Amino acid sequence: MARIIESRLRLSGKLLAETPIHVGGICNDSLVDLALAVDGQGRYYIPGTSLAGVLRAWMQEYDAKLTQDLWGFQDDDRGHASFILVEDSLVNQDAIAEIRDGVGINRSFGAAADKIKYDRAILAKGSLINLDLTVELQTGFFERALNALHLLIMALRDGEIKLGAAKTRGLGKVKLIDDYKFEQQYLLTPQGIIDSLRGKGKNLKNNNLNLKRYRPPQLNFVIKWKPVHALMVKTEGDGMVVNILPLTSAVNHEVALVLPGSSLKGALRSQAERIIRTLEIESINQSTDTEDAKQQFDKQIELPLITTIFGKSAISNNSQSKESIIAGLAALAVDDCYSQQKIPVTKWQQVEDAQNHETLYAALDAVNLKQTQQAYHVAIDRWTGGAAENFLYSNLEPFGVKWDEIHLKLSLKRIPKNEQLPTLALLLLVLRDLAAGRIPLGYGVNRGMGAIAIDSITIKAQGLEDIDKTAPLGFNNITLRVQDGNLNLQGLGKNRLQALNKEWNIWLECNTTGVRN
Repeated sequence: MARIIESRLRLSGKLLAETPIHVGGICNDSLVDLALAVDGQGRYYIPGTSLAGVLRAWMQEYDAKLTQDLWGFQDDDRGHASFILVEDSLVNQDAIAEIRDGVGINRSFGAAADKIKYDRAILAKGSLINLDLTVELQTGFFERALNALHLLIMALRDGEIKLGAAKTRGLGKVKLIDDYKFEQQYLLTPQGIIDSLRGKGKNLKNNNLNLKRYRPPQLNFVIKWKPVHALMVKTEGDGMVVNILPLTSAVNHEVALVLPGSSLKGALRSQAERIIRTLEIESINQSTDTEDAKQQFDKQIELPLITTIFGKSAISNNSQSKESIIAGLAALAVDDCYSQQKIPVTKWQQVEDAQNHETLYAALDAVNLKQTQQAYHVAIDRWTGGAAENFLYSNLEPFGVKWDEIHLKLSLKRIPKNEQLPTLALLLLVLRDLAAGRIPLGYGVNRGMGAIAIDSITIKAQGLEDIDKTAPLGFNNITLRVQDGNLNLQGLGKNRLQALNKEWNIWLECNTTGVRN
């Protein structure tokens, strides 16, 4: 039976990538494990299915019934198709694709886990993505759908919706650019049909002034910091005169040094796991000798609270249930962190292509990296005690670089209510250790690199009016200062500290296997 459509809502514009993005496709490159999606003409694009999935998920949080009505559902022999059409979205032709390495760490040996090494292609920060969405409306749906679309537009304009993979590890943040179009096309009159065929409609762009914003409940952490010594994440390729170069990423047709969100999150997770294991709390699932390397690695990282904060494989124990998939979502998201100094692409290329020390240091001077140095290292032959043959190498170690703040986001919707305070307590313990200098960042942390100093950590809350305010303890713009390397948790206030300590100890009593003093 045909559906009678009264009108359409049309949203069209461009999404700006505020962080790199990875939406995967078929891998035709033997050098890349996780390739980007390309269309039949070899152009980078975001499939409509990927866009529709994240937009529907956002609207599901806002209004589950309206989401079912507009996006469709299937329940045995009941259901209907979606009234929302999302087109495939092309990426601007001059978008830059980069390669980032990833590796899993074996928790027993502290080295790279077997068969957990991969690289991922990403679209660089600053890429532009087309957005074209149509909502077909039946009688009686206009006002509810209009309000929902306005709220969706607000969320897109504020960068609250992420696309693609690794969304909690620095990737996927997009923002709707202001020159978008949002129109209604009325289809029950001849003139309305003619206007719709001509791509015209009634402008609805500024009709959302009285709507109450929907903000998912979360705590935002803003960390002001600086490196103490050299700090970098190493890139995959070698330079001409330097073997190991710092990782850079494109930012608006320039490049900047970058600490990927995956690297930052990995360092925080490692310390959180150390705390949990020190308290003699067992893994959720014990691995066996019959399992392959990937299965054993997955079970190594499944610890109480850790999987809640940092995530795990979306589907575990071969279960395809909805509950298993939801359990894999990380509550903590960590953004990429960039150096404040941006470097023209051609000038950084001169650093990479320098043929000798003179041209290298001239190129570094030209981009105001005068404190950066080439440091030499050698492996020792354990038999002779001398330098190992062919194991002399050098790093380009950046000193004196200023960095942006580190941003963490803790989603309270992804944490069971009875775990919210213990989760927050564990995260604060990790941040305390970060401020105390116990968590170096980046490459070469066992060889004198990666030490940092924290100035302050500010905690800001959003969306708490929609949930129990006692769960996150009403955090609102609290700044914790660091004095003599110690994070002053007294800045939380006496009542908050008492509540956190109480819930943390209750959780420990329920989960600790050993005897605690």
